[in-house]
Amino acid sequence: MKKHFCPVCGTEQPEGKGKKCVYCGGRIGNGTNVSWGWIEATIGFTASIILLFIFQSMMYFLGLTIMLAINPLSLLRLQFTFNIFTMTYETKLELVSTPEILSFVTLGELALLIIPVLILKLKKVSLRELGFPFTDRRTTVMDVTIGCLAGVGMIVAANIISITTTLLLLAVLQTIYGPFFGSMLIFLSEEFISGINAPFVATNYVQLILLITSVTLLVAPCEEIATRGFLQQGLEKSWGRWKGLIAAAVIFSILHVILYPQSASATGLPGIGLISILLALPTYITLSLILGALFQAREYRIITTIAAHASYMTILVIMLSM
Repeated sequence: MKKHFCPVCGTEQPEGKGKKCVYCGGRIGNGTNVSWGWIEATIGFTASIILLFIFQSMMYFLGLTIMLAINPLSLLRLQFTFNIFTMTYETKLELVSTPEILSFVTLGELALLIIPVLILKLKKVSLRELGFPFTDRRTTVMDVTIGCLAGVGMIVAANIISITTTLLLLAVLQTIYGPFFGSMLIFLSEEFISGINAPFVATNYVQLILLITSVTLLVAPCEEIATRGFLQQGLEKSWGRWKGLIAAAVIFSILHVILYPQSASATGLPGIGLISILLALPTYITLSLILGALFQAREYRIITTIAAHASYMTILVIMLSM
């Protein structure tokens, strides 16, 4: 017989339980009942993102310094850039980020946990409210298995949404700018996104292991705890199950692309950043909705979405490196 546990206090519930825990009164199986609302969630998450940028910048420059001291030539790469005005590829030697530096930068992901943990400590509530209820081993294994399978499904969903978005945006841009320039804008935007993903491309097994380890042990857990465990649950507490899910997905997705225009400005084509956002945002929102819905379906146990996020990122890194 399946056992049921309270997502708040972690105690096992007797057979024939109602919608609330018989011990702490927490809601069971029908939304979240955490100790914070949308104000703490949004302010805390925003502060966490600011800390993330600060920590990752520090880690980047520290990692860059270490790599320059060990092997400076490994950071130099011949870059091929398409010039839309001359219609030719230009080559130049640039200082680039490598998988080693990216793996070092992911240590900054730990900054995402500082504010949520502080808020829970100030409220004197258990960190288990972030999505760590006590369950039996069988349930945990099932959560991880479902999460890994969901990660595979997310790869399929991401490709479908990406292709559909590209075709629709291509049709719109060709209507506005003509077939040639419309196609060229899509091409340059995809090249820009590929450049952003370049540090995720491993050229040897050591880099591949570093990347997989960092996305599995740092990126997936930290982002899921901060986004699903803290932000989504706080929004759901105040706004309801579905509004909270959608709001958290949109916020999480926007933060992944918000710096695209600034990065594109360095290329001399700031408009490419906006088109890149339109290309990438639907995929991010879809993936975030899947993770959020999975979190709800597994009774707010964060281990499921961590497994899904980690397996998705692992497959993505392997695909990019092939």
